[in-house]
This record gives sequence, C-alpha cells and structure tokens, in this order.
Amino acid sequence: RLLALIQLSEACRVARERVGGSEAVPASRDQATGREEPGTQDAQAAQAARYAQWLSEQPPAVRYSLPDWIWVAWAQTHGAQAEALAAVMLLPASIDIRCNLLKGKASELRARLAEAGLSAEPVAEVPTALRLQGRPALARLPLFEAGWFELQDAGSQAIVDTCAPRRGERVVDFCAGAGGKTLGLAARMRNQGQMLAFDNDEARLSRLEPRLKRAGVSIVNRLRLDGSEDARLARYQGWADRVLVDAPCTGSGTFRRHPDLKWRLRPADLQAQQAAQREILQAAVRLLRPGGRLVYATCSLFAAENEQQLAWFGQWLAEQGGGDVRRGGVGVGAQTAAAGQGHAGQAADAAGDAAAGEPARERANASGLQLESSRYWLPGAEAGDAFFMSVWAPVSKG
Repeated sequence: RLLALIQLSEACRVARERVGGSEAVPASRDQATGREEPGTQDAQAAQAARYAQWLSEQPPAVRYSLPDWIWVAWAQTHGAQAEALAAVMLLPASIDIRCNLLKGKASELRARLAEAGLSAEPVAEVPTALRLQGRPALARLPLFEAGWFELQDAGSQAIVDTCAPRRGERVVDFCAGAGGKTLGLAARMRNQGQMLAFDNDEARLSRLEPRLKRAGVSIVNRLRLDGSEDARLARYQGWADRVLVDAPCTGSGTFRRHPDLKWRLRPADLQAQQAAQREILQAAVRLLRPGGRLVYATCSLFAAENEQQLAWFGQWLAEQGGGDVRRGGVGVGAQTAAAGQGHAGQAADAAGDAAAGEPARERANASGLQLESSRYWLPGAEAGDAFFMSVWAPVSKG
C-alpha cells in the first residue's frame, strides 16, 4: 500500500531527482534468457525504500500530493483525521451501484449479479448500495437495461437516505443535475407522490428522461431554471414536504476519481461556490411547507462549504423574523409567466398552477427551522467519494 501511495503521489517526481538521479534503476537482464540478473530486484527495493524515507520526512501537503492551501483547510476542518483522509484520497475509488427498489431488494440484485458472474458486496449503513469487484462493463448488462440498478456512489445514496422521503409526499431536488439522487428519492417513495427536478443546465437535466423510463419512474417533472432567482419558483412556495439541495461545490470529496481537480482549484473558486450555495439555499427554503424538511449536502471536504454554510444559514433564517423567508414583493402563489421547457417543463408548470390554487394558510413558507443533524461521509481505503450532509427540520415544540 505504501508503494501504491508513492506511485500515485506527485511528490515522487521530485524524489527521483533528489535520490540517485532522475531515472528509475533499470532492470539488468541476461541478453540470452531475458531474465533479470541477480541483484536487480534488491536495487529496486532499495530505491523504493529511499523514496519512502524521503517522503516520510516531507510536509503533509507533499506526502499526500495536495496544494498547500487545501491541506491547511483540511487539517483545520478534520484535525486528527486529516492525514488518513488525505492518504485515502490517493487510492482508486470503488465502483458502487444503487439497487432500484422499484424492481426489488439489494439482496435479490446481488444474487442476479452473481448469476451473471459479478461479485458484489453490501455497503454498511446504505441498504440500497452494492460494491462491485473489478471494473465490469455495467451498461452492457441486461440487468442495467432492465432498470435494476444505477451507478451511484454509496455516499451519494446515503444522502438520499438522509432525505427519507415518504410515499405520497411532494419532494424537490433543487440541483438535480442528471438525476441520480432524483431516481433514488423516487424509488424510496415507491413511485408514489410528486417530484420536481430542477437544474440550470439543460444538457445535464435532459439525461434524466431516459433514466426515468429505464427505472420505471413516473412521478418526476423536470424544469430548467434560469438560476436561483427564476421567477417561476414563486409558484412552488410552500409546496414541498422535502427539499434536497445537493449544492454545486468544489468537488473536493471526489479527488480520488478526479485527481487533476485539486491542482485546478483556487481559493477564489471556493469563495465563488460559497456565494452561489447561499443564493440556492435562500431560494430552496421558500419551497417548504410548514413542517417541511430541507437537506443540504455537498461532495466537499471544506468547512467553508459545509459547517460555515450551516452557521450562516441558521443566522440568515433567524434574521427573517421567525422563519418568514419570503422576499419583499414575492407573494405566496404569485402567478408568473412561465416559458415551457418542452413536455417536462409544461408538466412542472402544471404542478405549479395546482399549487398556486391552494389556500395561503396551507402554503405559508417554512418557519422555525433548526439544524437537526449534520455529518461527513468519509470513505475508507476500499470505498469511494466523501460527502457532507445536513438536515434542517421544524423546531420541536414543548
């Protein structure tokens, strides 16, 4: 494992220049037999030991191939866990799938995969997740074509479980993207209720439609938003039992899948994401009915996108005067002109029209929200990505 870390670390490039030249020790081979001559493996092992010794003497940012500013931020946020977390982020990520509960249980899917010659193991804490061995061509499997599963990290599935939607509820996936969590939420609801999937990227959102058909989901309507200030959002104020904000973020929890990302990120990117996340939270919370719940999640390991956002959001809610989070001039159920987004956009607008006709007393904005729970999902050596998830729920009375 240590040698794997060394190979993956950018620091090894520097190490080669500092110990015994810039090239690895070539393997001496007998020209007649092609076999390595005695002592070659010993020389390579000695060089590897020198690399390891040099690496162990370097600062953590070098040891774990991180920009200095990222290491400092992680160390401040994760304390004693930071080094182990950084080491894990150098390892290959797992291949996880989510069982479609509309087709059957994960145990049944596991048995069917075994019949197809694939080995999969359950993931602790996530009943729908299976972790595959190897790198099979999943999209070619008949089980995939039949809608039995989707490729989805176990941590991402844990966010769906945190939302805990119930049958018959109204649920909004505010930053749906291509709809991975939308599908998981609909399956948890047993395809009973109403769901809205919002995103500002039409290309991403369009990929949801074939996935819905394959999964057998019929309760989801899609709507592309023109940002968090889109006037059509007024139609859905006080409409939802649950709102998921899987916020756009730096993606720092996905470094093991996207190692180049850490070298492209800048502190200014973090600040920009933080500002966008706050705008989204302000827009999303207005969609909750009284008694509704909001889940805020990221795939980030930065406190600036997680704990600091929770502190800011709690303060912002308090400043709204008891939780009335409407902006001046935007009334509950306000009628606005809606530009249809094809069939899906028209369906979402129809849902908004129905919501607009409900009594204002029933559709008042969420009030009295408090932070109920928050946690990091930190992967182990054999796992996948890292996530943060939190739940905002009504203040308990009594």
